[in-house]
Amino acid sequence: MRCIVAAAVFAVLATVNGSAAGQPPQQRTPRAPVRDAPRVAPPEAQLSRAWAAYAEGRYPEAARLAEDLVRSSAALRHDALALAIRADAARDEVAAAFDVYEQWTRGRADLALLEPVGEQILRRLATAPDPGLRAVALQRLRRAGRDVPKVASATDARDRAAGGDEAARDELLKDVAAGTAPGRRETVEALAEGGATLQQLTTLLWNRSPEVRVAAIEAIGRGKPEDVVASLTPLRDDPDPYVQLAVTVALARAGDATAIGAARDALNSPVAAIRLMAADAFQPFTPEAIGAIQSAFSDTDSMNRLRAARLLAPQEPSLPTVLQLLADENPAIRLEAAKVAEEKFFAELPLIRRMALDPDPWIRVYGAGGLLRRQSR
Repeated sequence: MRCIVAAAVFAVLATVNGSAAGQPPQQRTPRAPVRDAPRVAPPEAQLSRAWAAYAEGRYPEAARLAEDLVRSSAALRHDALALAIRADAARDEVAAAFDVYEQWTRGRADLALLEPVGEQILRRLATAPDPGLRAVALQRLRRAGRDVPKVASATDARDRAAGGDEAARDELLKDVAAGTAPGRRETVEALAEGGATLQQLTTLLWNRSPEVRVAAIEAIGRGKPEDVVASLTPLRDDPDPYVQLAVTVALARAGDATAIGAARDALNSPVAAIRLMAADAFQPFTPEAIGAIQSAFSDTDSMNRLRAARLLAPQEPSLPTVLQLLADENPAIRLEAAKVAEEKFFAELPLIRRMALDPDPWIRVYGAGGLLRRQSR
C-alpha cells in the first residue's frame, strides 16, 4: 500500500513539472520588467524651471512654461501669470503680455501684474537718442523706485541732476542763470526732482525768462505753506501777468487770504486759460471753481479742454475729451492728451494699452508711465 501511494505522489509531481510521460519540463515565460509610468513634473518644479529659463535669458521658453502652468495649475496660476507677462515683456512682446493678462484675469483688475511691461518699455526709451524722451523715461523709472540703466544715467546734466547729482545740479543752475539751458521748464523740474533746495529754487524767481519763473513758483508752491508765502509774496507785482497769476495760485493754496480773493475774481475772467489756472487754487474745488472748469470743455482751444479734463478727472466729460484729443492730427495735442491720460486715467487699461503700443515713442513713454503710476503715487 505504501508503495502505491508513493507512486501516485511521484506521478502528480512529474505532471506538475512537465516531465510526465517522458515530456521535457515546460519553460516559464519570463516576466517583462515593470516600468514606472512616465513622471510628470509637479507644478512647483515646472515654475522653478520657468524662472531658471528667465534668469538665463531664455525668455520664449520661460513664457511657454509659465503659460502652460497658467492653464494647468489653479494654485500657481497667479505666480505663473506674473512670470509669463514678465517674460513676454523681456522679449519686447508687449501685445502678447497684454493678451495673456486680459485672457486670464477675466476682467478682474490686477494692474500690478503689468508693471514689468511698463518698466521694460521705459528701459528701452531711457537709452533713446532724443534727450528729452530719455529724460521723461528716466524720470518715470526713478519715481517708481526702479533702478536706472547705467548708460542712461551717465548722459547729460539734466538727467544726472534729476537723479540727485549735486555737481550736475550746480551746472544746471549756472546754465539757467545764463539762459543757455535747453528746455527751460523741464530743466527747472529736473532740479526740483533732484532735490534742489528752497534757496536754490528761490534764485530762479528772478530769472529773466517768465517760463523759468513760473516753473520755479510751481516747484516752491509744493513746499511748506510758510515757505511758500515767504518766498513768493515779493513776486505779487511781477511784470508778467502769467507769472502774477502763478504766484496768486500758489499763495492761495498756501492759505493767503489776499491771494484767495484774487483767485476767486479770476474765475470770472473771459479767458478760459485764466479761469482754469485760477480754479487750480481751490483744493477741494468750490462750486464756482467747478463751474469755471466745466465751461472750458466747450472752448475752441484743445489745450484748454485738456487742462479742464486734467482738473476735473475722473468726472465726465474728462475721459471722452482725452480719448478724442489723443487721436488729434496735431502731435502737440496728442502729447498733452497722453500726459493727462498717464496722470489721471492710468487705471483705464484699454487706453493705457493703446498708448503703450503706439508707434510714436512719445506716446509710448506716457503709456508705460501709466503702467507704473500705481507705485509712483
